[in-house]
Amino acid sequence: MLEVATNNFEGLDLGCGTGASSKVISKYTKEVTAVDFLQEFVEKLNEEKISNIKAIQGNMDDLSSLNKKFDLVWCEGAIYNIGFKYGLDVFRNYLKDDGYMVISEIVWLKDTPSTEAVEFWNSNYPKIDTIAGKKDVIEKSGYKLIDYFVLPEQAWNNYYTPLLESAKKLEEKYGDEVKELVEETRHESEIYERNKTEYSYAFFIMKR
Repeated sequence: MLEVATNNFEGLDLGCGTGASSKVISKYTKEVTAVDFLQEFVEKLNEEKISNIKAIQGNMDDLSSLNKKFDLVWCEGAIYNIGFKYGLDVFRNYLKDDGYMVISEIVWLKDTPSTEAVEFWNSNYPKIDTIAGKKDVIEKSGYKLIDYFVLPEQAWNNYYTPLLESAKKLEEKYGDEVKELVEETRHESEIYERNKTEYSYAFFIMKR
């Protein structure tokens, strides 16, 4: 999708974190506006002084102060904060006619997932749905679905491996003070390991 970008192509990265996706998008665009709720993430990204990335603090569902629309709206692993359907409706306000939107969302890979996986996600994100369910929401929200793909297992390993290493270091340094956090991190990774064929993140590429 990014191959169609031109020198005048402007992107909006919602829930940008410290800017991993923004940096990739910036290679194909004139400018990227990166938005995150946490000021420390915004400051860290701005400290890198990447000429065509402008990071600002803000709520992804209230960016009227920008007073502009974008060729690309990108939201990776963050739309769950406001909900998939609501996010699609709000993000339309930031997207130009015929603009593209790329959203990643946790999905079931099976119609009948395991009880353990269902209980875990019901307590963490009950709006999880199948790919077919998310596609239906996209179409009913007035977007044309261009394509989608599911993140491979390796992507989860790339996430959990450093996370577990950090948790171990925290445990060694702070002991019982971080016991609950460390146990939750390990439990989450174990849930995934036992149920990795049941769920993953899917990237949906759509057009207004």
